[in-house]
Amino acid sequence: MIREIPLKVIETFGEDKIKQFIKDSSQLNRVLRNTINTELTKYGYFINYRKYLNKFDSSFDEFCVLIDRDTQNHSETNMQECISYCKENNYNCYISNPCFEFWLLLHLSDVSKEYADKLDSIKQNAKVSSTHTFVSKEVSKRAHHGKKHIGFKTNYLPNVDKAISHAKQFPYREEELVDNIGCNIWLLIEKMRNYKYSE
Repeated sequence: MIREIPLKVIETFGEDKIKQFIKDSSQLNRVLRNTINTELTKYGYFINYRKYLNKFDSSFDEFCVLIDRDTQNHSETNMQECISYCKENNYNCYISNPCFEFWLLLHLSDVSKEYADKLDSIKQNAKVSSTHTFVSKEVSKRAHHGKKHIGFKTNYLPNVDKAISHAKQFPYREEELVDNIGCNIWLLIEKMRNYKYSE
């Protein structure tokens, strides 16, 4: 892992300190440990994530990318490039379009029926207040929560099967989700449910 560390960080703290940080950072004093971590973070280097990747076992681990497709933030070209990159690298790509809250809304309603006359509003997902887009406001109205403290165990976990059923009424292939309302997160849920752990 030392070869992945930016040279500037190694020069600043010394190779021995960086090796100690990687091996067992608790052996360094708290201030030094935090300072090294802060510097690495500036370079987009997250030590715990890197340690996890080094333990990655392709026989049962999967690397997945989850995209919250906001048209304001992700162009069609950007989405196509991301999907292609995932395929080239054998990553699974899960997309919720127009946003992650659409997946949450699928837990709370049969969107294709209950919002049949508002599907264009869902797709546009315009800002409707300083804190909400169209979809996030609908989720908030139905589940009675804001963006924080969503009450996952109460509002969503009991309704996962409903969400999957509702999601299957919309497109789910990555290429279809670039410009269509839909969500394929249910594929990941079903894959996890089918996983059998054996020692």
